[in-house]
Amino acid sequence: MASGRWIFVFASVGIGVSCASFGSTDDRPSGGAGAGSDAAPECGAGCAPDAATAETEAGAGAGCPSDAGPAMVQVSGFCIDRTEVTVGQYAAFLQAMSELPNGGIVEQPPECAWNTTFKPPYWWPATPDEEKAGKSKAEIDRMPVSVVDWCDARAFCAWAGKRLCGRVGGGVLTANEGTTTASEWFVACSHNGLHAFPYGDDFVGGACNGEGSPGREPVGSRPACTGGYDGLLDMSGNLEEWIDACDVGEDGGATCVLSGGVYSFPKGSLRCDGAEHKVRSEAFPQAGFRCCATPAGP
Repeated sequence: MASGRWIFVFASVGIGVSCASFGSTDDRPSGGAGAGSDAAPECGAGCAPDAATAETEAGAGAGCPSDAGPAMVQVSGFCIDRTEVTVGQYAAFLQAMSELPNGGIVEQPPECAWNTTFKPPYWWPATPDEEKAGKSKAEIDRMPVSVVDWCDARAFCAWAGKRLCGRVGGGVLTANEGTTTASEWFVACSHNGLHAFPYGDDFVGGACNGEGSPGREPVGSRPACTGGYDGLLDMSGNLEEWIDACDVGEDGGATCVLSGGVYSFPKGSLRCDGAEHKVRSEAFPQAGFRCCATPAGP
């Protein structure tokens, strides 16, 4: 990453990022958007990395952030990453954090004050099964990042100039609202509540990575796992995704929603309204995420 090209802004309520003027696309961190086609990937797990991750400037929705993380799709007035954040994209974030003067420990909101590292505590960057299978670095980089907690996901989205998907119009949700049309993630997956699954009303076995699959797959590996809006991929299965929908208990601890189901879940949990509640600080193998954003004005 070119020196001086990123300006980090730290506020008492969290972290944000302002993208200073880039001299060229080569100055963008690896894992950010680059030039190319906006066609949705239609290939298996062995396809080219740039196609599988859909990291294309042309693929980003009009006015959506495009400097880091997956390309975005604009749906129903907001932007959402068209895939889950990948290992390669998360590695770019960790590299950027390591280059900060304080070693990457940045100010976070009070609920994340305990979070002293963004690096996954284990299975980074590959799982034991992936290592045993001899997966290449290129294929691992296209896997959805896992073993991240809620605060890690939030921090990445802020660094990328986006936000962890929450309330339509901006803001946080209660856990119960996470599976309603108040939620950006649910609206995107279900086409604003019209469908049970991103691709329609009826479950299609094998369309997405679920039903006891042995593990995560590179994003975009299953072209049938598309919707609820054109260009969105893997909204069902692969990894379940943290969203900004949490409930705080009497002891001050919080449980937050993960949406969309995971590769090992049965079909009933792969619906757009499928949700699991986990402690905010828990990082586990099934947890991934994607980001949302408000499109820039004309």
